[in-house]
Amino acid sequence: MTMRELLAFFEGFYGEKYSGIFLDTMTAYLADCSPSFYKATATVIVKRFSRTFGKAPGPAEIELNMNEILQAIPKPVLLPECEPELTESEREDARKMLKNFFDILENKSRGRTA
Repeated sequence: MTMRELLAFFEGFYGEKYSGIFLDTMTAYLADCSPSFYKATATVIVKRFSRTFGKAPGPAEIELNMNEILQAIPKPVLLPECEPELTESEREDARKMLKNFFDILENKSRGRTA
């Protein structure tokens, strides 16, 4: 959800249009928030701010419900870093190094030095 979509949702739900200083205040207050914040705000505010008086919510109503809004934002799932892909040449180099290492160990266990 975008800020404009949130404001349009509130306008439609509550019946009051944001305009003039009210619109300026809301856009300044909501600037730079994430889409998940806008969605959580819509979800919480419709449950906590009544339509009875036909007034759209402002920053005060959002602030009063900020803890619940923040808790309604889905937490990101952190994915582990991807392992870099090895080229076939790098794999072959690793095979050679391991073979040499095991040859050295085998020779030492037989009492020979390389």
